[in-house]
Amino acid sequence: MNGGLSMVEMKSGYKMTEVGVIPEDWEVKEFNETFSVIPNNSLSRDYLNVQAGEYHDIHYGDVLIKYGALLDAGDTEIPFINKAITDKWVNRRIVTEGDIIMADTAEDNTVGKCSEVINVNHKKIVSGLHTFWLHPNEGLFEKGFLGYFMNHSLYHNQLLPLIHGTKVSSVSKNEILGTRVLVPLKNEQTAIATALSDVDSLISALTKKIEKKKAIKQGLMQQLLTGKKRLPGYEKNRESVQTEWGAIPKDWKTLSIGKCCSIKARIGWQGLKKSEYLSSGEYVLVTGTDFLNGRINWKSCVYVSKKRYEQDANIQIAKHDILITKDGTIGKVAFLDDVPCLGTLNSGIFVVRSHSKELDQSYLSKIFKSFIFDAFLESLVAGSTINHLYQKDFVHFNFPVPPTISEQTAIANILSDCDSEIAALEEKRDKYKEIKQGMMQQLLTGKIRLIK
Repeated sequence: MNGGLSMVEMKSGYKMTEVGVIPEDWEVKEFNETFSVIPNNSLSRDYLNVQAGEYHDIHYGDVLIKYGALLDAGDTEIPFINKAITDKWVNRRIVTEGDIIMADTAEDNTVGKCSEVINVNHKKIVSGLHTFWLHPNEGLFEKGFLGYFMNHSLYHNQLLPLIHGTKVSSVSKNEILGTRVLVPLKNEQTAIATALSDVDSLISALTKKIEKKKAIKQGLMQQLLTGKKRLPGYEKNRESVQTEWGAIPKDWKTLSIGKCCSIKARIGWQGLKKSEYLSSGEYVLVTGTDFLNGRINWKSCVYVSKKRYEQDANIQIAKHDILITKDGTIGKVAFLDDVPCLGTLNSGIFVVRSHSKELDQSYLSKIFKSFIFDAFLESLVAGSTINHLYQKDFVHFNFPVPPTISEQTAIANILSDCDSEIAALEEKRDKYKEIKQGMMQQLLTGKIRLIK
């Protein structure tokens, strides 16, 4: 046993290895025993397109952001190399079934993220900028296994000490040569890959459904928030007038946020410091980083003292408040449909409250999450590097409003139902992601064995 390994009590049939405790009939092999490294290219995005070409190019950015553990070449958009330079790729080696593409650079510790290329068929694919192209040695691995193993902590933790760089992190080819790879029995590799890919398929199907629901909601917002579509019982006036949002019903109004709402924020002189943040308490502090999918992630909030909470009643949060980030990433919106505890706002956030009898707060929250507010923000930042939403500008935000509170509420309720449906699907998808993580930990360490 390696002297650097801690002594742990192991069940019968298991052994301690360089990657941890695994079944006795599994192997651990050195990188050079498992892979050949094939030269990649250094073509930037400028040399790629998504329309046409002979050769496909796997760019490291796509490995980091778009592609999962398994890159299905038959069902995934992989950019083409521009025709003007394809001559240099003629008769070059191309990706084969089961090859691993690893990102060697990232802005964080995701360096080393991998995709196993499957269902290549007759596509000509090469490995691109800032990647390692790893070809598994014949006979060691079954389809799909390496994609999951190479992205699991059993392997990725080996890379962490090898990562160097400050703003941009990277790992060198020579450094990864010293890593080790787990080799279970081949029938177990197949079983593991099948189980995990089945869960991935469920996650993918839910993700596609979520995107479809979001697209439907966006279209519905375009129609409902400009009156192009009126709900049953509210179609009294079919005449329209032209506005900055296009034609809206003649019986609708245009309101200015500065005239119908109060806009409050933490004043600079109050000087709240990070050193005052508490890990627990009675009074939460909402910060810009706590915004999540149109709501506040209360679990991520820190706490402040009673004195700080009572310092400014104007920014004590309440049910139905609308919060909007005004610094850094401007325009993030959260509607407080529920407030589980007493709380106040950090700097960088506006709280908006309607004081007009003509405006429903829930309808206003939908306006802030729509293309109407997005267009306003874009008009402010056009041609500049602005990262602040100033109150002097914000007060001039105008928006269309149905003539009655009941119609506003009805529109808000329809859009809230859409949000609830999307949120339920996202929760289901996230649950499957959690299940998958647990499965990977159990299956890739052999704690649960699918083959007896």
